[in-house]
Amino acid sequence: MRTNFIDMVGNLDIFIMPKSIVDNDKLSIESKMLYMLMYDRMRNSRENRGIDKNGDIYIHYTVDEIKRDLKVANKKAIHLKKELIENKLLEEVRQGLGKPNKLYVLQF
Repeated sequence: MRTNFIDMVGNLDIFIMPKSIVDNDKLSIESKMLYMLMYDRMRNSRENRGIDKNGDIYIHYTVDEIKRDLKVANKKAIHLKKELIENKLLEEVRQGLGKPNKLYVLQF
């Protein structure tokens, strides 16, 4: 017996990528993937109290984590993050004192 696709989807972890990101010709495929991963973290961060004093949702996503998740080198991970920042899809706020930077995933 074949598994119904609709029934199967309910058991899968699914990432969401906004269509406007898919259609954005200024972004590389890798930066689109990074945005999707960050967007997913942002959705989870909202549930886990990743909210600053202004009520804005932020995430932590280190370069090492980006390297691991996308299987890229250090230089490429930094480049992809900069690509999102340059296209106004990501804002990075440094915290200093060895704390990870706050990343704000911006709307498309």
